[in-house]
Amino acid sequence: MTAYGYIGLGQMGSAMAGHLLLIPVMGAVGASLVTAVFSVLAALVIILATYHLWRILPPGLTTARSFILALIACAAAAAWPAQGAMVPVKLCALVLAVLPGFWLLREFSEKDV
Repeated sequence: MTAYGYIGLGQMGSAMAGHLLLIPVMGAVGASLVTAVFSVLAALVIILATYHLWRILPPGLTTARSFILALIACAAAAAWPAQGAMVPVKLCALVLAVLPGFWLLREFSEKDV
């Protein structure tokens, strides 16, 4: 998608400004807050750009299932403190836990796999 590059550049510039403003005040919490907010905003902009170009939206049930799995992953991440070398281990474990969730919720068809 042509617009993606511009969306990515806009998100990067805005996120950098947000990081410059919030990290000195809030530290790591500010960094994670800026990253989360701008990631969600970029996802919404990409969905809107896709709708504008092709008049399609993600199915409602897919969106709801993704949101539920994201909440579960966030809760698991919050409950599992990790530092240093354990951070990549934690992230890999969370990803490997979410993928079967999509499978169990029937988001993947035989054709997709």
